[in-house]
Parts: sequence; C-alpha cells; structure tokens
Amino acid sequence: AVLWSAELGGPSASSPLFLDGRVYVGVGLPKNSLKAFDAATGAPLFEKKTAQPGGQPVDSAPSSDGTRVFFGANDGRAYAVDRLTGASSWPSPGYYQTMGGSYGLTALAVSGGTLYAVPGGDERKLFALSAPNGDQTGVSVQLQPTAGGEGWMGVTSPALDGGNIYL
Repeated sequence: AVLWSAELGGPSASSPLFLDGRVYVGVGLPKNSLKAFDAATGAPLFEKKTAQPGGQPVDSAPSSDGTRVFFGANDGRAYAVDRLTGASSWPSPGYYQTMGGSYGLTALAVSGGTLYAVPGGDERKLFALSAPNGDQTGVSVQLQPTAGGEGWMGVTSPALDGGNIYL
C-alpha cells in the first residue's frame, strides 16, 4: 500500500535516500533542489535549492555520513547540507565547483570523512573532498574508458569497500 506521495514541483530521476525517519530526494527543473520529507507522514521538512544564478537540476541520488546529506547538481557543483535543517554545511559559497563536470545521475559516496565524486562531462576524474568542509583533498588523473565504454562517465557512481574505490 502507498503510505503517502508528495508533489515535487518537477521531475525526479534521483533515487531517494532514507535516513533516520526522513526521505531525501533530488528534483529537476524548475525546482532544482534537494527536498526532505518526514518518512511516516510525507510532510515536507525542507528544500535546498541549488546555487543561483544558473541553478541546475538535482538528478543524482543523495548520500549521507549520518550528519550531512550530500548531493551533486547538473552544473558540476557538489553540496553538503545539515540532515535536519537543510542549512549549508560547508563555508560560503556552500558548494564545491568542478570546472567542466555535471553530476547528472552520478551519486556521491562518503566514507571516513571523505566524499568521493565522479562528475561526468569534461572532468572525467575522481575527486576526493573533505566531508566536513568541502575542501578538495585529492584528484585522480583523467580517467580513460575502455573500448566502447564511453557511456559510463556520465552515469557512474563510486562504490567503496575498505580502501578500494570502484567505478
């Protein structure tokens, strides 16, 4: 049985994140935001819009370290918000900007205080960011697809297992 449904105000390609009685989901045009709902009732809790001007859809699935919720937008920006209030968790401007990437459907992964991101587009690199403040702590060389594997770069999400990162 359906417990509740909510009007998002735009399409969503994002998989939801369930965390501590809340559901977080990314929303596309025209809302361009991350929305949070009470999991039991569907009551809206907050909406975090992407940076303006030029805010972009949030198609990537959100992730969390238990304190913050992380998400990427289609303009190459990665965001961190307080899981309870939706307030920016990183210093101004409140996001990390890649130079030519777009998160599209790629989710961000977090482990041990590090956020891992693979924006598609021109970036084609694995970025490591400090989960508490958004500072870049590492970046890979440009990733190269295998023959016929070009499409993975726009949709891959990092998966973590101990000290290994899988793409």
